[in-house]
Amino acid sequence: MGIEIEKLQLPEAIAATSVLAGFTYSHTDPALVKSITFCPTADLTADDSDYVDLSVEIAGTEIASEQTTTGDTGDLTEGTEITLALLKSGGDLEVENGDYVVLKATKAGSGVAVSGSASIRYERYRAA
Repeated sequence: MGIEIEKLQLPEAIAATSVLAGFTYSHTDPALVKSITFCPTADLTADDSDYVDLSVEIAGTEIASEQTTTGDTGDLTEGTEITLALLKSGGDLEVENGDYVVLKATKAGSGVAVSGSASIRYERYRAA
């Protein structure tokens, strides 16, 4: 049925401990998540004690994550997409009608301000 994209926007320069943006999947046909990217709207310097964990959940189950530590994503550059690592595979990446899909930014240490948007690419299919 083709690849579709849903965009989730984090508020500008968030500084709270944890913030999120989400949507409720509302198609009768289920879909499989193919990839997730995040594009920051401001530069962010990697730090191993004060960083942000970007994650995506489907119906409360984490399916992707990246941290802005030196050993993970490293620095983020405004306008340059990063790909979040998918933590699950196959049916674990399925999203069904009524599932809530959420992008979370959780701060570690004193945290960092981060803003940007995530693109979730998924492919709908007809259930057997």
